[in-house]
Amino acid sequence: MSSELRTRLITQMDLHGLAPNTQRGYMMCVKALAAYYKESPEKLTDEQIRTYFHHLLKERNLNKRSCHRYLTGLTFFYRHVCRREVNDRFGLPAWRGEKKLPTVLSIEQVTRLLSCEPILSTGCC
Repeated sequence: MSSELRTRLITQMDLHGLAPNTQRGYMMCVKALAAYYKESPEKLTDEQIRTYFHHLLKERNLNKRSCHRYLTGLTFFYRHVCRREVNDRFGLPAWRGEKKLPTVLSIEQVTRLLSCEPILSTGCC
């Protein structure tokens, strides 16, 4: 990645108020993509980016959550630095993490919770 491109990326991340760790992560994603193809990421097509994600999933054995981090960083780069719209996520499928269901209280637990008298000092029921 050229120093001019790096500067533009840093400027955009600063303007968007991204946290330092997020900035490091996004920079790493763009650098890794550029290193994989050994050319400027500005010139890469959506097909090349899809091929790169296939490489991440199959050859580097990254999980979908890690790939989603790459996708977030690269989407930011292409939208805000290259001014290229990526509404379709480069044609990649949506990666959904496993959603944890909330704990549901029983009727008895809710009744017990609601019948508790507040204690002014510390503690509960």
